[in-house]
Order: sequence, then C-alpha cells, then structure tokens
Amino acid sequence: VKSKSNASGRKYTSRFRGVHQTFPTRRWEAQFRRNSKPTSLGCFDAEEEAAKAYDKMMLWCELHNTAAVKGGITNFDASEYETDLPFLQACTQDELIEALRSKGRKQAAQRMMRQKREATHG
Repeated sequence: VKSKSNASGRKYTSRFRGVHQTFPTRRWEAQFRRNSKPTSLGCFDAEEEAAKAYDKMMLWCELHNTAAVKGGITNFDASEYETDLPFLQACTQDELIEALRSKGRKQAAQRMMRQKREATHG
C-alpha cells in the first residue's frame, strides 16, 4: 500500500480500500464515489470500523446492482456481514449513508463525554 505523507512526515492513507485518516482529528473516514463524486460514509475511531462501513456500502451496491459504483471488492470477507444483509437489502442508499454516518457521530460524542469525565475526575 502506498502511503501519502506531507512535509511533516504524517501519513493519512489507510491499509484498507475506501478509508483515509482525516486531519486534524486523526479519525478514519470511509468514503466511496457516488455519481463520480467522493461521498463520506462517516468518520470512525478505528480504521477497521471505517473499512467495514465501506464494505457495507459495496455490498449494498452489489445487492442493488448499482451501475455507477464498482461493487464486490470488500476489505473483509463478505460472510462477516451476513447479519447485515436484511437491512442492506431493505434500505435505500441514502438511509445506509445516514446510518453509517450516525454511527461515526455517536462514537465522537461518546469520546467527548469520556474526555469531559476524565477532565473533571482526573
């Protein structure tokens, strides 16, 4: 995997397809191309969680035969998502995007609450 780095030597590229590290939060963003435009699937605390968000979108595209997106290439084995298949079959693409982004926002909110508690009790 090639990694991009800037003059300070920081690297922002993930080892997973569809994932990169954001600056300055250093969270991992999952992204795919919709209508030839980059579309965020959310930012996550762990690189693997972002990769799984990307995978779910790729599976959705495959299930719904979406022509504008290359489907079928996932970071993890598709069998890991068997329990997600009913939701992926039933939801719209926009509903999936919102669900994935919401999960990332919840992680950020929980982390902020933990940091506040640690600051007041530390």
